[in-house]
Amino acid sequence: MTQTSKRDGANWRMLLALAALVLLVAAVVPQGAWAAPRSDVTSDVRQAPDYPALDDPSPDVRADAVQAIRKAKDADAVPALVAHIEDPDERVGLYIAQALAELAPRDVVPMLLVPLLRFDANGRWRSAYVLGERKEPRAVSVLARALTDDEVLVASTAAGALAKIGTPAAIAALIGSLTSERPAEVHTAMNGLLTLGDAAVPALAGALEAADGHVEFHASQVLEAIGTPTAMAALTGTR
Repeated sequence: MTQTSKRDGANWRMLLALAALVLLVAAVVPQGAWAAPRSDVTSDVRQAPDYPALDDPSPDVRADAVQAIRKAKDADAVPALVAHIEDPDERVGLYIAQALAELAPRDVVPMLLVPLLRFDANGRWRSAYVLGERKEPRAVSVLARALTDDEVLVASTAAGALAKIGTPAAIAALIGSLTSERPAEVHTAMNGLLTLGDAAVPALAGALEAADGHVEFHASQVLEAIGTPTAMAALTGTR
């Protein structure tokens, strides 16, 4: 085994251990506590010697580096890509998110949840995008929390990710946001449910019977927008 391979293996083990610790704390710490500065969970690979171009001051150079990683299908670059998911350039950041959606193995999911909890808005929406593209059911609870994000792009991306995941828990998270007093959160949840189409109808039909009149109203709007025979039957009570 080469020195590079040993170093990469050590990076992976430390990253996953630290990510698991952050997720454990996330389960017990109140949501407001996550307003603290971002953690340095990936700092050991931020200056990754094998991918120095990711730290180049030129966005064009960084973009080309990410595209080269994608073309080579270089999964060894995943830790470095996660470390740079907050790249300030929109194009580079999107390329990084796309690369992670294509290359990240299942055991890297804890590393992707960390940016969604702790990083800036760029890191949060890009992580939500990756988790949605991967249809990762283990991310549902964190994505549900992201529906309340003050940044509309983060919340809307989280809603889209939950719709792509499409499990009962993901749908329930979107239904739950219909009770919010924040219009932006309600609208993003409604859009996510609309994206699901007939898959969301049973949950929406149940929401029609909610004691909260606002939830019933929002659920009926989504059913009408879906507009399929199944949705209309649920809306008119003939299911």
